[in-house]
Amino acid sequence: MIKNAESGNYVRPLLGIKFVQKLIKARIANTVKGPDEAARATMPTFVWGEATNGRGEKKTARIRTANGYSLTITGSLAVIEHLMENQPTGGAYTPSSLFGADLITRLPESGDLVIH
Repeated sequence: MIKNAESGNYVRPLLGIKFVQKLIKARIANTVKGPDEAARATMPTFVWGEATNGRGEKKTARIRTANGYSLTITGSLAVIEHLMENQPTGGAYTPSSLFGADLITRLPESGDLVIH
């Protein structure tokens, strides 16, 4: 697997050529079709997670959000807006330390994070 990943380095210079980028984008546009806005509005995403600690204590969480395509758009815009309004100091951040643990619940069509 590492060898296959390293072989991508030989192709990388080609990806910087505008003509090659145009061909790739055209191929994607012709072959990859996501749902339109009306379809996305009727297709929410349901996320469920479970974690168990060393003592065997278990927590589950669930949330309903907008469709994954729509969530990606609104989430990305929320991150950009936050970074334009706030200048964090240099370093590494987790998403929750930078945006707050409740970012997902603040996005359009997201419900409350329910934890049991």
